[in-house]
Amino acid sequence: MSMKEPFNFYLRDAASKTNAKAIILAFLKYKQTPLLESEIDYMWLIRFKEYLEERELSANSRNSYMQTMISLLRRGKNRGYNLPIDLAIVKEETTIGKEASESVYLTREELKLIEDYEPKGMNETFGRAAFLIGAYTGARISDSITMSGNNFNDGELNFTSIKTKSTSRLPLHPLVPELVKHTYGKKYSEKSGTAIVCSTMKSICAKLGIDKQVTLYRRGQYMTVPKYECIGSHTARKSFATNMLLDGYELIQISKMMGHGKGKGDEKMTSGYICTSYNDKIKGNRTYLRPETDDNYELFKKMISFGLTEKQALISMVVTGVPDTEISRIKKLHEKG
Repeated sequence: MSMKEPFNFYLRDAASKTNAKAIILAFLKYKQTPLLESEIDYMWLIRFKEYLEERELSANSRNSYMQTMISLLRRGKNRGYNLPIDLAIVKEETTIGKEASESVYLTREELKLIEDYEPKGMNETFGRAAFLIGAYTGARISDSITMSGNNFNDGELNFTSIKTKSTSRLPLHPLVPELVKHTYGKKYSEKSGTAIVCSTMKSICAKLGIDKQVTLYRRGQYMTVPKYECIGSHTARKSFATNMLLDGYELIQISKMMGHGKGKGDEKMTSGYICTSYNDKIKGNRTYLRPETDDNYELFKKMISFGLTEKQALISMVVTGVPDTEISRIKKLHEKG
C-alpha cells in the first residue's frame, strides 16, 4: 500500500476484521472526509471517544471499542504510517472505566429443561449442543466446536484452550460425548457459532418458560426483563462457574478448569463469572458433572426408608456395581445427615 493513500484505506480494512467493524466504519462515515495519517492526533481520538458516548453505549462497550481503535492505530504505526500521536501517553486518558454489570446463570433444573428440549433445525441443534457443552465443561465456543472423542479419557475431559493455550482437565459430564456429535466438524466459525448460540438460546429458553422476571444493573440503569432475554453465549460459562461453586468446588479449581491463566490460574477473572446470591446454598456434593451420583444417593435414601439398615443398603449397592469411591461418598453424606 502506498503511504500517499488516505489512512482510512488501511483503517477500514483493518477494522473490518474486528468485532468493532460496524462502530469504526460508522464513525468514519460520520466524519465524511478522507482520513489522512496527519489527522490522527490526540483530538481525533477524543472525538472518537465522544462519538461512542453519543451512541449511548455502555461503558464496557465503549472501553472495548476504544482499545480496539488504539490497537489498530498502533498496528498502523508499525506498518509505517507516520501518526502524530503518542499512543503510550493517550492510553490512560482515553481508557473508559469499567461499569458494574450483572448477569444471570441457569440453574441445574433449567439446564435439565434444555437437555430434554427437542431442537428444531440445524441452528437450534448446534446452538443447544454448544451451549450445554459450555455449561458442562466451561469451554468457550471456539473450544466446543473443536472438541471430539479424542478429548475424553477414562471419565475425564482434557482439552487445550485455543484462546489461552491453557490445558483444562475435569470430570466428564455423561452428556458431553453425545453433544459434541452436533458441534465437532460443523462449518461454523467462532463468530458465527457464537451468534447462533445467542439467538437460538434466547428462543429456546423462552419456549421452555425460563421467563422469571429478573432485575439487573446494566448500562448504567436497573432493568427488569424476562430471564430468557439475558441469555447469551457467555451464560453457558457463567452457569458452569456458578453451579460448580455451589457444588462445592473451590475457586482455584474452577479457574483451572475454565482455562483462566496458566498454572496458578486467574481466580479474579473466574470470580467475574460467578452469579450467586446470599440465597444460594453451597451443597458440596460435587454431583454437577456426575449427575448419576445424585441418583445413587437418592436410591440409598429410598432403601433406608424401606427399612434396610445403612449396612444392608450399602452392601446392596456394592453388589449392583457401585464403585468404592461412590460408596464412601454416600457414607459421608449420610453421616452429615
